[in-house]
Amino acid sequence: MLPIRLPDSHLASRTWVHGRFTLRVVSLAVVAACSTGPDDPPIDPGPGAGAVVVAVDTTVRFQTMDGWQATAQSGQTQPQYGSWRDALLDLAAADGINRIRLDVRAGIEHTRDGFLEVLTGAITEAQWRCFRYATVNDNGDPTVISQGGYHFSEIDTAMVRVVLPLRQRLAARGETLGITASYIAYTQQTCGGGLYHHSDPEEYAEFAVAVMTHFRDAFGVVPDTWELVNEPAYDWHWPPAKIGPAVLAIDRRLRQAGFTVKLIAPSNANAADALNYTNTLMSSGAASLVSQIGYHRYGGATDAVVQSLGAKARALGIATAMTEHIASGHEDLMTDLTLGMAGTWSQFTLAYPTADNGAQYYPIQGTAVQTGSRTRYLRHFFRHVRRGAVRVAATSQESRIRPVAFQNANGRMVVVMTIATPGALSVGGLRPGRYGVGFETESDSDASAPDITVGSTGRAEVPMPAAGVLVLFQRPAS
Repeated sequence: MLPIRLPDSHLASRTWVHGRFTLRVVSLAVVAACSTGPDDPPIDPGPGAGAVVVAVDTTVRFQTMDGWQATAQSGQTQPQYGSWRDALLDLAAADGINRIRLDVRAGIEHTRDGFLEVLTGAITEAQWRCFRYATVNDNGDPTVISQGGYHFSEIDTAMVRVVLPLRQRLAARGETLGITASYIAYTQQTCGGGLYHHSDPEEYAEFAVAVMTHFRDAFGVVPDTWELVNEPAYDWHWPPAKIGPAVLAIDRRLRQAGFTVKLIAPSNANAADALNYTNTLMSSGAASLVSQIGYHRYGGATDAVVQSLGAKARALGIATAMTEHIASGHEDLMTDLTLGMAGTWSQFTLAYPTADNGAQYYPIQGTAVQTGSRTRYLRHFFRHVRRGAVRVAATSQESRIRPVAFQNANGRMVVVMTIATPGALSVGGLRPGRYGVGFETESDSDASAPDITVGSTGRAEVPMPAAGVLVLFQRPAS
């Protein structure tokens, strides 16, 4: 038995059972017991009642959260997409995904609409790959946009089939969907000597204005964020010295066109490269125009590098954005939030009909939507930490527990902890109120325990039956 005391609790004598997890509340005392068998790990009684293991300090504040992101790939061009679309988007909205990334390929500016040619069967996807990042200039004047020089069928398909339906679902929940337009120019994939002219900052800025104008005119929806270039070191056209001039040009041209957009840069695949690019960017006059320092985790993402990126963002008064890493899970997320000061975070795509390989939050099996093995843990962060939440200080006295805490824009608190071994723990520094308790372990999926009432002491004692993720989230005042 694990005695657990809830300060200032007004709960009557009751008993709840949830799988392996039993909580019995008698007056002010809660007794938790886990049924054990020969294969169950021993339960560490943890600290004595009243010993604060995790301490929250709301007076120490860090980054502001801007969204839990997924790339707008849901298998929307597959013939059976309609059979899983509604279940997928309902689940994504319920799990808290509130930012979508739309890939904007350089080859939108071209005489051919390669994506439409693939959809209609005129060419193969392999043939399109040869020119989807090549560009054909709309005209010789970067201040004049020839709309016939751009083709938006790929963007339009994602908007109609994924983005707008997800936006509607979030609106029904009283939330907004953030949209990131992510510019991609993998010109090394281009076959047969295709051209590229967006290395000219003014031509690049013209392209951005053309894309944003299309969003506004076609859908009445404008992305609130533009990712300057996805993985710039992947292409010789985008060395570090090119980032600053492009930022200056796109910021000026978008504002002149009436668009107010947050900018993410540099977004390298290798986090160490992102740090080098950021150093160059910070020495230019463009650093103050960047809203988030972007990076991926495909290499170089040591704790020291991630912490350095976070420190540079903090020095600028902004956050970072970890905008892509296939197979990242809750431990990477915890590092990116605490050391990296991430305000936006993304594993990769929303969904796809394939195996659970960590490239999508929801793998599709047949026509059934499944929650990915990593998403099971990530959703406890996503659901409760909403846009506008501010991270506050949270420390642990035990290495088995890694905490992160937030105050949402509505004032309600959230504490999420990754826990390596089972046992009871005490959390201090909470605001008085009623808290929900959720947890995820290998054997307990989307589990919950009875609510806890925190009184004026600001403390709560909670059990954890196994290794995993535990979340305390403050409920609305009744």
